[in-house]
Amino acid sequence: MLKTLRSFEMATIAFGLLFVLFIVATFVPYASALVQIYGTDWFHLIMFAFIGITMICCLRKSYLKGPKLGVFLTHISIILIAAGAIVTGFAGTYGQRGDMVILEKEGADSFEISYKNKVFKPTAEKYEVEYRQNGQLVEKKEERIKPEVDHQGNIQPQILPTAIEKFDLGFKVFLKKFRVERYGAPETLFLYTGNSIKRYAIEFDKEYEIEGSDVKFKLTGFYPDFMMGDDNEFDMSYSEGQTQFKNPALRVELNGPKGEERRYLFANYQERDLENGMHSHGSKEKLYSEFGFKYVLGDEGSAISQYVSEVEIQDGGQTIQAHVGVNEPLVYKGFRFYQNAYSWVGPTRWQTVLMVKKDHGYQLIYLSFALFLIGNLLIFVYNPFKKSKPQKETANAHE
Repeated sequence: MLKTLRSFEMATIAFGLLFVLFIVATFVPYASALVQIYGTDWFHLIMFAFIGITMICCLRKSYLKGPKLGVFLTHISIILIAAGAIVTGFAGTYGQRGDMVILEKEGADSFEISYKNKVFKPTAEKYEVEYRQNGQLVEKKEERIKPEVDHQGNIQPQILPTAIEKFDLGFKVFLKKFRVERYGAPETLFLYTGNSIKRYAIEFDKEYEIEGSDVKFKLTGFYPDFMMGDDNEFDMSYSEGQTQFKNPALRVELNGPKGEERRYLFANYQERDLENGMHSHGSKEKLYSEFGFKYVLGDEGSAISQYVSEVEIQDGGQTIQAHVGVNEPLVYKGFRFYQNAYSWVGPTRWQTVLMVKKDHGYQLIYLSFALFLIGNLLIFVYNPFKKSKPQKETANAHE
């Protein structure tokens, strides 16, 4: 029996079955693959069987010495790769992976994990969700399913979590500022005064003095999609979570001896304010017509290069300045923070969504790569060199 389990044929069957499953999962939507393949008990059973067969193969005493040591280390590395994948896959049990939503100028000291995903049929209207905190069940609530319709009007099945758990970090992540960086010129406000041009970075609620005058101005709002409402009233509403800017506009307020004036500057119509502007102070003319503004979202056609969350880690009396960007995670006390999403919640604030991960699976995988490299060096470099050395010595002796 033991001989059969550690045979080459058995290993080929186990590896071949996993290989077929990986191919099938490649052609399935990621969310469905997580639930219907990687998250199933039978897939975990196959993984454990593969690990068991590989461990049995390592029981040969001949593997622990001589030329077979490289083969032994390679088998151990395969076991660690599979074990690391299993540990990482059990998010919320052996590891943690969730999301943290933070508003600018606010902080968060916990994150949420959604798991136990299930596929619900189009006819389903309600489902039960377990709400947990730090491993303890808080309550069970019945939630309604919001129907999702395809382009033909058919209600689609949905994959929804049936358990949501809140985990405390033990420290606070404070979002100082979120910014969208672009290739080329950054988002900029230009002030035209006579023959002079001055450039300003986009900062809200910061008051600027216009040189040579008693006038001050500040930016008091941003609107991703500025629209005209009924009766020529301005519809400056925005959708929470909006990330696509169709008609971006800035609101600038001027204050001086003539009173207060409010203007709206458009990135898509940069010359409008220089010509006649749009204002809402109740008169048809600008109070401060000697000053012109121009709002530039970036170089024309420039693509977004990076999304950055400037954060502050507040841990007891310790404060650490850091930032999180795409492919630039923040690592602190075993937690890894990734820039996952963002949205504008207006009128002057962003919110960021950070993915938080803490698991030991990647450590096992890193160790497995090291053992795999050492094992293959022994097999393909050291052992052949060791075998060729006595042959050379024998040849030299005959000479």
